[in-house]
Order: sequence, then C-alpha cells, then structure tokens
Amino acid sequence: MTEVTKDTELEPIFTTIDRLLEENNLQDIVKSIDQANLPNVTLYIEQVVDNSPLDQRVALLNTLRGIQLHFGGEIEGFLTALRVFHLTNDPTLVQDSFNRVQDNHDMLHQMCFILAANGQVSLAPSDLDNVSKSILGNRLLSRTFNLLADRLDLNEPKTLEAIFRSHDADGTRVRPSLLGTDTVSMLDSLVNAVVNAGFGTDGLFTSVEKRSPDPAAHVAGINRLVMTASLGFIHMWSFDEGPNKIAPYLLCEDNDVVAGACLALGTVFAGVQSDYDVPLHMLTPHLSSSEERIRVCAALGIGIAYAGTDRGDVVETLLSADIQGDYRFGAHIALAVGLIAIRTGNAAYANIVIALTAEVPAETIEASQYTKLYALSLALMFFGQKDAESTVADDLLTAWPDKPRAMAAALVRATAIAGHSDVLAHQDAAHSLAALLSEDRTVESDFIKKKSEDDANPGLSDKPTSLAAMFAARDQPKSAPVPTDEASPLPPTLMALSLGHLGDDLTQPLLGRLFDRIHHYGTTASQRVLPLAASMGSLGVPDQALAAGLHRMAHNSDEAASFNAIVSLGLLGAGTGDAHIAQTLKTLRKYYKSSSVHQGAVRLAHGLLHAGKGLIGVHTVHMDKKLLRPTAIAGILTTALAMCSHESFLKEDMILFFPLALAMTPRCVSTVDAALNPIGASVKVGQKIDIVGLAGKPRKIAGFQSHVSPVVCGLDNVAEVVEGEFEPLTSLHEGVLICKVHKDVEHDDVD
Repeated sequence: MTEVTKDTELEPIFTTIDRLLEENNLQDIVKSIDQANLPNVTLYIEQVVDNSPLDQRVALLNTLRGIQLHFGGEIEGFLTALRVFHLTNDPTLVQDSFNRVQDNHDMLHQMCFILAANGQVSLAPSDLDNVSKSILGNRLLSRTFNLLADRLDLNEPKTLEAIFRSHDADGTRVRPSLLGTDTVSMLDSLVNAVVNAGFGTDGLFTSVEKRSPDPAAHVAGINRLVMTASLGFIHMWSFDEGPNKIAPYLLCEDNDVVAGACLALGTVFAGVQSDYDVPLHMLTPHLSSSEERIRVCAALGIGIAYAGTDRGDVVETLLSADIQGDYRFGAHIALAVGLIAIRTGNAAYANIVIALTAEVPAETIEASQYTKLYALSLALMFFGQKDAESTVADDLLTAWPDKPRAMAAALVRATAIAGHSDVLAHQDAAHSLAALLSEDRTVESDFIKKKSEDDANPGLSDKPTSLAAMFAARDQPKSAPVPTDEASPLPPTLMALSLGHLGDDLTQPLLGRLFDRIHHYGTTASQRVLPLAASMGSLGVPDQALAAGLHRMAHNSDEAASFNAIVSLGLLGAGTGDAHIAQTLKTLRKYYKSSSVHQGAVRLAHGLLHAGKGLIGVHTVHMDKKLLRPTAIAGILTTALAMCSHESFLKEDMILFFPLALAMTPRCVSTVDAALNPIGASVKVGQKIDIVGLAGKPRKIAGFQSHVSPVVCGLDNVAEVVEGEFEPLTSLHEGVLICKVHKDVEHDDVD
C-alpha cells in the first residue's frame, strides 16, 4: 500500500486521488482531506464517478459516502446512498442514513424533503414521527407553491384570452368549425387547467361570475370527461380543499362527469399523501361501476394518487376489481399497479397482471393499443433492474405473441437502464434499433408498393360521386399514412436511448447527432416516435439546438410525426415560457391554420410551455441532475406511449395525458427554519460554473441575481443561499432547504 502524504504542496490532492484510483485504494484519501479541501475533493470524486464504467461506480460511491459521513455530511451521504440504490436496488444504505439521524430532527426532515421530491416514499422507515410523515407526504408542497405565487403576485387567474393573445395578434385564430366545438372546448379547458395548475382558481371553472357554472354543459363524451378531469390540475396538491371541490362532480348523474371527477381526484393527489386515504375511499366504489369509462378513470386515478408508495392494500383493492373480460379496464388496472409498485420487482404482482390477459385472444393482444399499458406496468415494476428483460420476455410472457413480447422486453430494457449512462447498454439499444429500422423499412416499402398498385388501378367505387366528395378527396393527403403498429418494439427502443442518459449533459450532443440521422434517414414509424424520445432527455431545459430540430420535425409530411413534434416542443420548454419556443409555436400555428389536428397540438404545447404560469416544470431529474424521479419518468412514459397513436390519443386515450401530473413540480427554491416556518433568505440564482479540479474556493455561480426566497429556479439554473444570514443543512441548494438561523442576524418571516 502506498503511504499517503498530507503534504499536499509536494503532491496536489487531485494527483493523489488519481494515483489512489489507479491503485484501487481510494478509501485512503481520507487521510489527506481536511475541511478546507473537502468540497473540492468530493466534487472531483463525483466527476470521476460520472465518467467511470458502470461496474466501478458503486465502489466509488461507497467510498465517497464514507468520506462525506466522516466529515459530518449526513445529507450529502444520504444523496449518495440514493445514487447507490439507483444502481443496485439495494436500500440498505438509504435505511442506514435514516438510522444515523434518528435523534437529529432537522436532518431527518431534510432527508424527507429530498425523498418526497424524489417520489420514492416507500424507502422511508415506517416509524417516522408525524412531522416527518407530513413532509414525506408532500403536504407542504401547496404552501410552498402558494408562497412563491404570492411573492411574484401571480394569483390572478390567467384567462384563455391572455394565454393565446400573442397568437391572435396576427389574426390567426382557430375557427370552431375547423376543430369542432366540443374538441375546442376540451382543449381550451385542458390548456386553461395546465396554465393555472396548482393555483386553485382559474377563469373558466372557478370564476362563475364570468362563466357558466358548468362550462362542460354543452359538450359530451370524452370531451366532457376531460373537461371535468382538468379540475384536477387546477386544484393539484391541495389535499385539504381539492377533494371538496371535486366531490360534487362525483355525485352527478352524468357518467362522463363522474368519470372525469374520478380522474381529477387522482390528479389532485399526484405526489401528495394524506392520513385519511381520501382517493382510495372515494374512488374504490367506482371500480365496480357498470360504466367502463368510470371504472377506467377510477383505476387510473388511484394509480396516480398512490404512485411510488408501494401500498399493498391499495394494490389488492385494484386487483380485486372484477375485470369482466374488459381488456381496456384491465390495462388501466395493470398500469395503476405498475405506478404504485414502481421499482419493487414484485414478481407476484407481475404474474397477476399477466394473468389479466390469460383469456384474451392473441390477435387482440397484438392489435390493441392497450397492450402497451400491460407491458408498461411490468416495465415500471422492474424499473432499474437490468436482468429483468430476459425474465419478463422468457419467463412471464410466454403466452404472448412474439411481437408484443418483444415490445414488452424493449420497455423493460428502457426503464432498466434509465439514468445509468451505460455505454454497453447504449450500444445494445442502438443495435436493436438498427435491426428494427431495417425490418420496418421493408414493411413500409411493401405498403407503399401495394398502395401504388391500388392507386394505379382504382375501382369505380373509388371515384367521387358529388362535388362535396371531390373537394374532400382533393384535401386528402396524396399518399395514405403508414398504419401504426401497436405492438412494435420500435418506440420503447428509441426511448431507451434517451432514458439511458437522463441527467448526463455530456452525452446529449451525441444523442442529438444520432436523432438527427434518424430524422433524415429513418422510417415513418421511427420519425413518429423520434420527437418524443428526443425531448424526453431534456425536459425542462429548452435546449435551442433541440428546439430547432423539433421545429424541423414539425414540418414532417406525416401527420402523426408532426403532431408529436409540436407537442414535444411544449414538453421541452414546459413551465419555462421560453420565448424562442413560443415564437416557434406561433409560426406553426399560422403554418397549420387549415389543419385541425395540428392546431390542437399547438394549443396543447402552448399550455405546457406556460404550465403553472411559469412556476411549474416537468422534470425527470433533480438534485443537480444526480437523482432520477422514477414516478415522473413513469408519468412521462405513459403519456408518450399514448401519443404514439395520436388519433386514439385525441379521442378516448386523452385521459393518459393526466399521469403527466406525476412529473410536474414547482420550479423553486424555498427556505424554512427548524420549525418548518418559511423564512426569507437571500438566494443567488444563476448559471452553474464547472469548478472541478480548481484549487481554492472558486465561484460556483455566474450571471446571478439575488432574490429573497422563495425564488424561481429551473433545471438549467443553480441556486446558492448567501452566506452570513442562514446556514443550510445541505450544500446542494434545491427544493425546500432547512436553514439554521444565526442568532445575531435579524430576519423576516415569510407570511
């Protein structure tokens, strides 16, 4: 063993780290560390971890955690334990971190804040005190969001006229006759709800003095259902008042309203838990309703409300429902179970989910768009488990046809490698994609050839028989769209490439070049999925190069591809109000002024862009992009897979837009004292500077502005509490920070 010298003047500390890494003896570096160089050393080792092979990261992270705990960094050690859990699915270190701070309530509460933001609340001990359970249940989330809105004076509802004002200035307005009155009303209500999400008030539903008491009175069917369900976004996180606002709709005689209310109630509790199990008690009776839409929405609502909790009693309630041979209802039951039991690897649940399809004909399994929900359920349950792909494909899904089984295996692979940045897994996914593209190109060529032959020999019945029919034929696409293959493994394979590198900024340019080549040379099926896969890796960070690429994809001649590209622009800049993306959407609105489908996509994207009036983001990572949010990824995947079939998504599957609520979170940093009372601390918000390997105490933030907390801070920014007034318990300033208040400094409480 090489003797480690403390004379860092003779041998710089970073050289010592490199030498010990080569000798596989990094744990001895603790002898060369003191409080002065601790931040630089831990930052350097974190960078080494990020650039190391997957099989070496766990050992390096264990060493890093040992260093952090040696110097009293319990919160930093907890974050490292969560990273180890992500790679190994072993919660031992996470439980050890909780055990170490049992007597330190401040640190325990800070850990609960981090775990609540992460969404994996099932990792917390069951014997927590009531305050910790309240934090873990995200019951302070609504208060934090409302304080931020008060500080920025944004409580006034934003009306539809204000939302689309920039678009209507040039005279380009969607005509009701173009989209259909019901569809316009549904999209307007959804946009209104997303923009006013979390505020509890809006200009359409809650302002009865301006609108009809029931804005959905003049629509029916899925449009009426979605309009009612959009109330869930408006009252999101309000676990005390939200249920009271939704309850009257559950008592309505209209089945569409009741179904929408079931989904709305689940959305209110997205990421929030209460002691009284309100969603479970209010929605369980509707699982046995005679109306399919009510049963489906009740199941999905329960899944959204309890995502990530691993509540066995809730899962048993769902699985005890009588499926009645309803394949669609069974699919949403399966999805709800997957959301609740995410990352548990529970084989018993997996077998029960698969048993739901035991009596379903093979033709239905291969042709139905709901088969991917069963597959997604399995993928969520085996989230982060790299050896699960063969288990699902070879052991569990033996009765499924080959193509759906391959699709399920691809989905399991996508969730298994999420955030690992594993080069070998990336290569495997790329090779699988190449094979699928080659096969798909052959199928597409055969389809086009057959279509050309049919067009060359039209039958007499194909000729238009009236003037109206002639004009309708003229407005149709020159070539029929390539049909969607619901069982194709291509969408999850493309998404696996993006999910595998979540939070890794180094590989994003590489993925960008790969996606650009697929955009130019891929098949129609790949180009339909490509925008969703490309935006998935940069949600909440509106990269201008990617936005420009999505703008090009939005001009694709294939309707499904261009539709997904437009909505992906909204997802990319969700909550940021990015001016460049807003201008792009305005251009697309004018370009597609005669296309009802694309006008709907532009409206939806514009609502996402201004989610929560700019205070809510759609994030799959947090804590400086070092930790994944599995429930958020589950919500994004659910919506993205539904959008792969855009025609059904705009109709009966519009309800699958609502799991997106699991990924929605306030874009802010707030500070509280030990009693969890909000305090106004000075916080700098700016651009992060890469200081890895630099000596001394270099500046960590550039181009910053100082504000009093709570402050808006997105994924592309970094926040830092100003030294002197308060001392945060963690060096990573994100989310809710518990601060020690210096007795000799006066401070203002936030009312």
